[in-house]
Amino acid sequence: MDPNFALAHLVLGQTYEQKGDDKQAIAELQKAAAISSNTPLMIVGLGHAYAVAKKTPEARAVLNQLLEQSKRQYVSPFYIALIYAGLGENEKAMDWLEKAYGDRSNGLVFLKVDPELDSLRSNSRFKELLAKMRLSD
Repeated sequence: MDPNFALAHLVLGQTYEQKGDDKQAIAELQKAAAISSNTPLMIVGLGHAYAVAKKTPEARAVLNQLLEQSKRQYVSPFYIALIYAGLGENEKAMDWLEKAYGDRSNGLVFLKVDPELDSLRSNSRFKELLAKMRLSD
């Protein structure tokens, strides 16, 4: 209904990513980022999609952009963790998830179900974090 509604492009991009359509995912996530003037919530999806699509330099550029933004405004450590998870850097992802826990980041409410974190599910630190949050089975 509104082609300039960034959140719709974000969710559509994430959906394409889950279907394995990296090209469409990146296109939608680029739109979300552009419409939102690169807000952290919108560019983290793009960074994760780049990482999963093995576009490592692009993923690292988004990661660096988030780290730079964090010097001027709050950027959830959860967002940083998502990009590291996409890059397969699981220990760094866990370090940032633990920082997110310390910050009480609202993104952690999705810890148990967020498909962007699937690569971490077998990690013992991830399981400990789920237990700490009382989200384990």
